[in-house]
Amino acid sequence: MTISTSWTVLIGTKGSFTDFSNRTMGLSVTQTLQRGALGTGTASFMLRNNDGELTPRGGGTYDDVDWFSQLVRIKATVTDGTSSETVPVFTGTIEKFDLQDDGTTSTVTIDCLDFMAISGRSPAADLGAYIPSNPSASGAFRIMYQGSGSLIPGVDLALFGGTEARVLTPALNTPTLQQYYIPLGNVTVGEVVNNSILPVGICHVWPTDLRFSGEPDAIYDPDYLVYFSDSDMNRTSSSTSDKRAPITFEFVENPTGTELPRNTIRTGYNFKEMRNYATFEGTFSGATKQEVSSSSSVEKYGQSAVGFRAAATYTDAQSLQAATRWANRFNDVTYSADRITLQASTVTGQCDDAAYESFADLLDIRSGLWNVATVEYTPTGSATALTDATVIYGRTINATPLDTTISCELVPAANYQTFQLNSDILGVLNTNRLG
Repeated sequence: MTISTSWTVLIGTKGSFTDFSNRTMGLSVTQTLQRGALGTGTASFMLRNNDGELTPRGGGTYDDVDWFSQLVRIKATVTDGTSSETVPVFTGTIEKFDLQDDGTTSTVTIDCLDFMAISGRSPAADLGAYIPSNPSASGAFRIMYQGSGSLIPGVDLALFGGTEARVLTPALNTPTLQQYYIPLGNVTVGEVVNNSILPVGICHVWPTDLRFSGEPDAIYDPDYLVYFSDSDMNRTSSSTSDKRAPITFEFVENPTGTELPRNTIRTGYNFKEMRNYATFEGTFSGATKQEVSSSSSVEKYGQSAVGFRAAATYTDAQSLQAATRWANRFNDVTYSADRITLQASTVTGQCDDAAYESFADLLDIRSGLWNVATVEYTPTGSATALTDATVIYGRTINATPLDTTISCELVPAANYQTFQLNSDILGVLNTNRLG
């Protein structure tokens, strides 16, 4: 068993990245999805500075770097001793530069936000506007950042040394095409995206990577790559080159082949996330509030409501459809695995070499979220092992020179995925949602 994992921390701009891996004492990355809102990511890492090279105005190599204009790339390389795979784990901008120096030991802690965080703070236009041509939700999302005519000006995205920045939204499934009315006025682009556009489809969206002209598969300079799952929810894209194709991670007690282990497991009920009543109201002329209640769920658990008063819907029928999704998709309580942890050292000690790609896929920001994961465990008192079908909804990665630990937040696949014919995991009648 020869699987090993190493980390790379790069800071810089197009064509001028500096490798700070040898200075890195440890790093932490947290990324999570949100229902009908843009997912978020943060990172933090500590750098050695005993030579004073990072000290501002200290005369060192990096004393005059404008840290807040730099791009941070954190990558992982997983190898089986013969083959290897290097994957993007986090890409973002620096939010805080914290120097700690007691006269003997000097360190710098750098805190980062994902690359979409700053752009969402930009103000939107003052007037509402129709988006023509019946785009998908991802199309409406892109228009908010790139503009459309005079009413939607778009956002001036950071170039990081490039020449033309564009937001790209690679699709994970077939998009729903419909017309949108964007309710603008004294709000930010992020507020429009999260409160008006993405809730309509219960879209799951998150920033993944940023690439420049001349780098593999780049189109613009740079590409802001945001993965986009529409109302269908399941990954169905056949693209494998950029990790859009669906992957089923298998976490088992005794891994073989491509299976992965898990060090700890937590199970629980998803009552806090349960929703059984929804209201949607567009801002177009004549819009009325649409209300949907899952009566059987309300009778059992009481009303757990969600509401959107400025939806980007174009008709009341669209508002009704969106409210129906919210009220019926998450309206029951499920007991399931909701968190697992695993360590790179455990992967090395227990997995076959064939599992190195599975571990790399788990670390990859493109595939390590919004994929199905089956979790095997034997609860106390049970004579047999149970297997829960879940979806990876968030993860925290802590890495040091000695080991890497991943904590995966899980949600029940029965609620967060759609029925799939002939699937042993997503095709269970009376369990998986039909839509």
